[in-house]
Amino acid sequence: MAQETKREKQLKLHLPEEVSQGAYANLSMVNHTETEFVFDFCFVQPQDSNATVRSRILSSPLHTKRFLRALAENVERYEARFGVIDVSERNDWSRVKVESNPGQFGKVYPINGFILPNEV
Repeated sequence: MAQETKREKQLKLHLPEEVSQGAYANLSMVNHTETEFVFDFCFVQPQDSNATVRSRILSSPLHTKRFLRALAENVERYEARFGVIDVSERNDWSRVKVESNPGQFGKVYPINGFILPNEV
Protein backbone atom coordinates (compact mmCIF):
# COMPACT_ATOMS: atom_id res chain seq x y z
CA MET A 1 0.00 0.00 0.00
CA ALA A 2 1.48 3.29 -1.05
CA GLN A 3 1.84 5.85 1.68
CA GLU A 4 0.40 9.23 0.82
CA THR A 5 2.23 12.30 2.01
CA LYS A 6 0.46 15.53 2.71
CA ARG A 7 2.07 18.68 1.48
CA GLU A 8 1.58 21.84 3.45
CA LYS A 9 0.16 24.57 1.30
CA GLN A 10 2.06 27.83 1.33
CA LEU A 11 -0.24 30.78 1.75
CA LYS A 12 0.70 33.61 -0.56
CA LEU A 13 -0.31 36.90 0.99
CA HIS A 14 -1.23 39.72 -1.39
CA LEU A 15 -1.00 43.16 0.23
CA PRO A 16 -2.55 45.85 -1.98
CA GLU A 17 -0.83 49.23 -1.93
CA GLU A 18 -3.90 50.99 -0.50
CA VAL A 19 -3.93 48.59 2.48
CA SER A 20 -0.18 48.35 3.06
CA GLN A 21 0.07 51.52 5.14
CA GLY A 22 -2.46 50.26 7.68
CA ALA A 23 -4.96 52.35 9.62
CA TYR A 24 -4.39 53.56 13.18
CA ALA A 25 -7.17 52.73 15.64
CA ASN A 26 -7.37 53.70 19.31
CA LEU A 27 -10.82 52.23 19.95
CA SER A 28 -12.32 48.91 18.98
CA MET A 29 -15.85 47.62 19.29
CA VAL A 30 -16.97 44.01 19.02
CA ASN A 31 -20.46 42.73 18.32
CA HIS A 32 -21.72 39.31 17.35
CA THR A 33 -24.63 37.26 16.13
CA GLU A 34 -24.95 33.50 16.27
CA THR A 35 -23.00 33.13 13.04
CA GLU A 36 -20.45 35.97 12.94
CA PHE A 37 -18.39 38.48 14.88
CA VAL A 38 -18.08 42.10 13.78
CA PHE A 39 -14.95 44.07 14.73
CA ASP A 40 -15.02 47.84 14.23
CA PHE A 41 -11.63 49.52 14.53
CA CYS A 42 -12.12 53.24 15.17
CA PHE A 43 -10.17 56.44 15.65
CA VAL A 44 -11.21 58.96 18.29
CA GLN A 45 -9.55 62.35 18.24
CA PRO A 46 -8.49 63.35 21.78
CA GLN A 47 -11.14 65.46 23.52
CA ASP A 48 -13.71 64.71 20.81
CA SER A 49 -16.85 62.65 21.20
CA ASN A 50 -16.94 61.46 17.58
CA ALA A 51 -15.34 58.20 16.48
CA THR A 52 -14.60 57.29 12.87
CA VAL A 53 -14.66 53.64 11.88
CA ARG A 54 -11.41 53.01 10.00
CA SER A 55 -12.01 49.34 9.31
CA ARG A 56 -14.75 46.74 9.84
CA ILE A 57 -13.84 43.06 9.92
CA LEU A 58 -16.43 40.26 9.79
CA SER A 59 -15.32 36.87 11.04
CA SER A 60 -16.74 33.44 11.78
CA PRO A 61 -16.82 32.26 15.42
CA LEU A 62 -14.09 29.69 14.65
CA HIS A 63 -11.71 32.24 13.13
CA THR A 64 -12.51 34.69 15.94
CA LYS A 65 -11.48 32.08 18.53
CA ARG A 66 -8.26 31.41 16.60
CA PHE A 67 -7.60 35.16 16.43
CA LEU A 68 -8.18 35.48 20.18
CA ARG A 69 -5.60 32.75 20.87
CA ALA A 70 -3.08 34.28 18.46
CA LEU A 71 -3.56 37.72 20.00
CA ALA A 72 -3.13 36.36 23.56
CA GLU A 73 0.08 34.56 22.56
CA ASN A 74 1.47 37.70 20.93
CA VAL A 75 0.63 39.91 23.92
CA GLU A 76 2.34 37.38 26.19
CA ARG A 77 5.49 37.47 24.04
CA TYR A 78 5.33 41.28 23.90
CA GLU A 79 5.10 41.56 27.70
CA ALA A 80 7.93 39.07 28.18
CA ARG A 81 10.14 41.21 25.96
CA PHE A 82 9.03 44.78 26.79
CA GLY A 83 7.34 44.52 30.19
CA VAL A 84 3.79 44.32 31.42
CA ILE A 85 1.19 46.52 29.73
CA ASP A 86 -0.64 48.86 32.10
CA VAL A 87 -4.31 47.86 31.86
CA SER A 88 -5.67 50.51 34.23
CA GLU A 89 -8.17 52.97 32.76
CA ARG A 90 -6.12 56.06 33.67
CA ASN A 91 -2.64 54.61 33.04
CA ASP A 92 -1.94 54.87 36.76
CA TRP A 93 -1.12 51.20 37.40
CA SER A 94 -4.19 50.90 39.66
CA ARG A 95 -4.89 47.53 37.96
CA VAL A 96 -2.04 45.15 37.24
CA LYS A 97 -1.33 41.61 36.09
CA VAL A 98 0.81 39.53 38.44
CA GLU A 99 3.60 37.39 37.01
CA SER A 100 2.84 33.95 38.46
CA ASN A 101 5.68 32.13 36.68
CA PRO A 102 8.49 33.66 34.63
CA GLY A 103 6.85 35.08 31.51
CA GLN A 104 3.32 34.04 32.54
CA PHE A 105 0.85 36.64 33.73
CA GLY A 106 -2.46 35.86 35.38
CA LYS A 107 -5.66 37.81 35.74
CA VAL A 108 -5.93 41.54 36.44
CA TYR A 109 -5.89 42.63 40.09
CA PRO A 110 -6.88 46.03 41.53
CA ILE A 111 -4.03 47.76 43.37
CA ASN A 112 -4.48 50.38 46.03
CA GLY A 113 -1.69 52.79 46.89
CA PHE A 114 1.66 51.09 46.38
CA ILE A 115 2.68 53.12 43.32
CA LEU A 116 2.88 56.84 43.91
CA PRO A 117 2.75 59.47 41.16
CA ASN A 118 5.85 61.56 40.52
CA GLU A 119 5.84 64.82 42.45
CA VAL A 120 5.85 67.88 40.19
